[in-house]
Amino acid sequence: PPLLPHLLGVLPTILNNPLGPPWDVMTHWHSTRPSAYFFRLPPFRLCLSVSTPSLIKSLLTGPNHPRLSKDLSFTYGPFLPILGEGIVTSGHGRGGKWGGKRARVQRCLSGSMMRSNSGGGGEGEGGVGAVLDKVPRATFQALRVLGGKVGRSEGGRVDLGELFRGLTLDVICKVLMGLDMDGEGGEGEEKGEKGQDGDTPPPSSFPRPSPSASSRFSRLYLPIVSESNRRVWNPLRSLYGTGFLGKWISARVSGGSFAARVRELDGMVEGIVGERWGRIWEGERRRRRREVVGGEKSEDVDHLYSDVLGQIFLSYVTSTPSLLLDPRHRSRPPPDVMRDVVDEMKTFVLAGHETTAAAMGWSVLEVVLGGETEEEEEEKETEGTGGESGVGGKKASSSSSSPSPSGMTRLERIIYLEARSLFGRSGSISSYCASPSSIPPRSEIRDKLVGTTAILKEALRLYSVVPTVTRTVVKEGCVIDVPEQPSPPPPPSSSSSSSSPCSSPPPQKPPTRPVTIPVGTTIMIGIQSVHHSPSLWPSPHTFDHTRFLPGGSHSRMSDTDRNYGYVPFIAGPRGCLGSHLSLLEASIVLAALVYEYEIRVEGGGEERERARRKHPFMVPVVPEGGVKVRMRKRGDKGQGADVKRS
Repeated sequence: PPLLPHLLGVLPTILNNPLGPPWDVMTHWHSTRPSAYFFRLPPFRLCLSVSTPSLIKSLLTGPNHPRLSKDLSFTYGPFLPILGEGIVTSGHGRGGKWGGKRARVQRCLSGSMMRSNSGGGGEGEGGVGAVLDKVPRATFQALRVLGGKVGRSEGGRVDLGELFRGLTLDVICKVLMGLDMDGEGGEGEEKGEKGQDGDTPPPSSFPRPSPSASSRFSRLYLPIVSESNRRVWNPLRSLYGTGFLGKWISARVSGGSFAARVRELDGMVEGIVGERWGRIWEGERRRRRREVVGGEKSEDVDHLYSDVLGQIFLSYVTSTPSLLLDPRHRSRPPPDVMRDVVDEMKTFVLAGHETTAAAMGWSVLEVVLGGETEEEEEEKETEGTGGESGVGGKKASSSSSSPSPSGMTRLERIIYLEARSLFGRSGSISSYCASPSSIPPRSEIRDKLVGTTAILKEALRLYSVVPTVTRTVVKEGCVIDVPEQPSPPPPPSSSSSSSSPCSSPPPQKPPTRPVTIPVGTTIMIGIQSVHHSPSLWPSPHTFDHTRFLPGGSHSRMSDTDRNYGYVPFIAGPRGCLGSHLSLLEASIVLAALVYEYEIRVEGGGEERERARRKHPFMVPVVPEGGVKVRMRKRGDKGQGADVKRS
């Protein structure tokens, strides 16, 4: 540690720094100090922060990876009640379950366990094909629920941040466990979709639906997540639920008993898991009976394996067929299986909705606040520089061949034109909900929403909704090669000034020195720091989605810089399995909302600038004041209706 700068007792400095949130402070430190530095958090925690692709790669892969573990006591501790021992928190050392759990989950997400024709996807992008094929339909269903909430709001004024949290929770619950959303008819709706499109009321009626399984889950889950976030920065809140006085305080400070909510949530998930297991057990018993007596093979069970929960159960019954022969497990799986499956479901829900919702919130704010103004667009058209949108909208305009509503920002127009090419002039959220067979396949969504996806990726870079991830050194021998601080160049001599610049030697990489990281050190992977590095991203604080277009600067980076200089979903063996799901869902939502709604942040310049202010402590990083906007239905999209900016 003495080889690198130490910053002692920095917690008060971090939390009360005029530079802003803790992540901005640490990013500023990386701009003035080496690519890795040690510091201490009171009272005795030794931390190491790293911020270069090569160092991030050396820690997340190779010989250092098995010497590190997830930092459960510091950053994940407050979330353990809702994470349990899923793939995020389980260990990979001796006796750890992480390797087996991840392999099982990865097989389930890829659909490799899928029986017969029960929905396996053949597109196979990133090993999550089967699940991704279900995302578009679930997303349109969730968008319909969101549209109803907007319609019932006062003047279309909503906090999109909160609506996005609900939407992403609806989608993940549908894809993972098949939970019905508000206004969804469950099995009855499945039958109606075969030809009774009239069963789906138009969004203009905005019915107030009865509570669904997804909304009940949300009612329990979201307060637990909010309280867990508070406990990261105020560990004393964890004492609220202990003893008579603690429970009394908890009811007033935490909005109710945290422990009671966790127990109720666990009970609900166990009920969902147990009910599915019972149906599988009975269905498989009927299947075996029909096959034994020589009847036709039954396919009645296959639909029970069509989501992630079903796939996980299929992996268990495939590897251990005796589970289906023991009558003791007729209504519930064995306790160890139940515990593992419940933990995985809760882990998926937490990992699968908060970061996606935050990314969509920042993207909306950049789309409606950033880019060129209407006056600048008109000036470009007058000068004759407008043109139809190319790949990703590098030259978006409102030309007669591709009309779009006036008053849009440049980014809005890019998304709008891509959405129209995907949805068609008469397409809408309600039409896709009424006729799910018309929903475009994800390959078409991916190919047509290139610019929209690039905007989302740039929002993830600029705002780094997960600004840092932590690991703990648990074994000796963790060594990194830290670049030496470059020495200042010598002053030019008279002889060198007259020489040709072509004769100067090419720049050399700075020498490195090995640094051994002590056991017990908390390693902080500076995701925001590397995302804001000027050496990787020119003008790093400028929103520029073209970095992520085909042929953009990100695609031209070296392998190490491209894979470890952009890590919104982390990287290496413990990288996020749901990254493709998140981007697919978010691109559909962003395109659909921009296509159907005029979205505006009300107020003058000060209010609009305040909208971009980060919450000081929340992770995922969200706008401090929420995403408060006014939404208004657009006019006739086929005629390029004139919608003026408010």
